[in-house]
Amino acid sequence: MKKESKIKAMMLRVFFPIKKDMEIGRCDIGGGLVCYHGHGTVIAAHKIGENFSVWQGVTIGKNVNSEMAPTIGNNVSIYTNAVVAGNITIGDDVKIGAGAVVMQDVPDHSLVFGNPCQIIKNNNGRKS
Repeated sequence: MKKESKIKAMMLRVFFPIKKDMEIGRCDIGGGLVCYHGHGTVIAAHKIGENFSVWQGVTIGKNVNSEMAPTIGNNVSIYTNAVVAGNITIGDDVKIGAGAVVMQDVPDHSLVFGNPCQIIKNNNGRKS
């Protein structure tokens, strides 16, 4: 019975391989990285600052018009199913809302939402 179980397990692995829930490419990431439910998340940034938070389903990387990936500042949070792509810079203290598609630079202390993205800048210098 033991041998039968091993054969069944090997067959299952062939037909249903282990999936990668989260991919982190080669990039410089500062301290304080927090991934909440990393399922389906791809992080392929150029550089990420400190205290970066990311939720499930987020895609960060290049787009078809760019050879470079995004540069992300300090204290940035990117929520569920957002896309951040291209040779862009995301400033410090930025929150990118769920489902946002960001393909343009985002200034410090901003809140980003929507597709195409809309940016609300907090001119007081306080965190969004």
